[in-house]
Amino acid sequence: MNSIGRLCKSKLGSNGGLWIALLALVACLGQTTDLHAQLRNGSNTRSLYQQRPDQMIPAGQASAVRNSRSGVSRASYVQEEPGSILEMNEAVPAPEPIPNDVSNSPVGPETTPGSMMSPEVTYGHPQSMGTYYGSGLPNCGGCGQIGCLGCGGLISWLIAPRNMCCSAGCDSTYSIGCGVPLGCGPLAALWYRTKIRAEVPLFWRRGAAPPALVSTAVGGGTGQTLLGDRVLNEDSQAGFRITAGTYFGEGDCFHLLFRYWTAGDQDDNYRFDSSQFTSLSRPFNQTDTGTPVANTYDVVVPNLREGFINVATTSRVDGVDVILRRKLYQDRFSRLDWLWGYQHVGVDESLTITDQSTFTAASGVFVPGDSIATRDHFETSNNFHGVSYGLMNSRSIAAWKLETMFRLGLGNLRRITQAAGETTTTSGVSPFTSSTEQQGLLARDTNSRRFQDDTFVVVPNVGINLACCLRPGLDFTFGYEYMLLPKVAQASQQIDDSLRVNLSDPFSGSLDPAFSFDERRYWIHSLGLGLQLRY
Repeated sequence: MNSIGRLCKSKLGSNGGLWIALLALVACLGQTTDLHAQLRNGSNTRSLYQQRPDQMIPAGQASAVRNSRSGVSRASYVQEEPGSILEMNEAVPAPEPIPNDVSNSPVGPETTPGSMMSPEVTYGHPQSMGTYYGSGLPNCGGCGQIGCLGCGGLISWLIAPRNMCCSAGCDSTYSIGCGVPLGCGPLAALWYRTKIRAEVPLFWRRGAAPPALVSTAVGGGTGQTLLGDRVLNEDSQAGFRITAGTYFGEGDCFHLLFRYWTAGDQDDNYRFDSSQFTSLSRPFNQTDTGTPVANTYDVVVPNLREGFINVATTSRVDGVDVILRRKLYQDRFSRLDWLWGYQHVGVDESLTITDQSTFTAASGVFVPGDSIATRDHFETSNNFHGVSYGLMNSRSIAAWKLETMFRLGLGNLRRITQAAGETTTTSGVSPFTSSTEQQGLLARDTNSRRFQDDTFVVVPNVGINLACCLRPGLDFTFGYEYMLLPKVAQASQQIDDSLRVNLSDPFSGSLDPAFSFDERRYWIHSLGLGLQLRY
């Protein structure tokens, strides 16, 4: 250093010290410039998005980089709410403002047109979801007018960012065309928050309770009741239930649910014929004698009649729910929601009794070969439409999630009943003739009518569901649900309770069977397994 000083003194004279100071200042400035470059491009880079064009991250790896900080996974320190904004799109820090006076601002990689920080292209790394819920449609210049059904029009606004411009090009690996990326707009945001649950439950419903319909007694005697005086259709039936929902609103405050379920068609058929039983009859109470007397309409009689009796019952129950959940309380593990929405439940039933008897020997006006066939049909329809209010609570523990629900449906129940009968007599000898009368045994002129009314009901509904996460986005569910629907008209209950049938001609006494509208509480519950897919 002394030799350098003497050299400078000999060459520069008395001003050598000044030149040395200037050289030291230049060296210091150079070191400072190198340090600034290292801070911009080295391991201490302040923002992952301030990189030189030759160091830009490929689009397919951008999400992986955003979700990592110094090799530590973001999921390890962020408690994510399923379906939340964080789960789909991490908010990216807004770029630093660029001075309007470009000539006086430093020109570097950060402001290079086309780079991630460039003001000309702002969709390379989407901002938070709230950015795209603005009003108005984008003006995309060469792609057509505002609101067109094309790139930059209404479709682009709903699916892509609001500030998306069509001039970006048409590289559409993950786009809807013209460079519009799929998954950034309001509709796409709802889709990526969707949950779909499909279940195949076993349903149990309140069965039919008809009076005695088939017996082995003939001629008004005693015998065994083969069908009736007991509950029918109580067996379990496999059904189907699908639930779809999506979160929306700030902080996922709201959750819209759509659910359809059906308990399936429970169709039972009971047949009794002369090959199984030597005697068959349909019992009734005869009232034309003043005091009701037990009697029978004989279908199969030894050495006189052969035939069969068939009883068919149908039952169908289904429902539709549109529910809006609003968050009341939420902490790290649990959430409580207020429920309200629309509810529909339908219960349709029918009961049909048919019989045919063929004479094998002469009896009164009948000769061998003559036959008599009767049919009684009872049908009911119940449709509930109303609003529902309730609460739903969910609790997460490790890979398990428990949901409990209670709600009340309030609305109108429309009930429709219909009864119809028919008797056909056919001659078995020439000339073959047939005649039909619109009266059966239990459905006759006195009660064959259509009846409809409306009534207000309250429908309670409770449910519990346990879900286990099998893998990210896929859950196995196990649940139980119970519903009570009051004042339901069932087909079996519309038969006159005492089966009073006046067979005299002309009628004497009361006109029986009389029309009887009977209602009862109807319950249905289910136990089901299912799968839930979370987007």
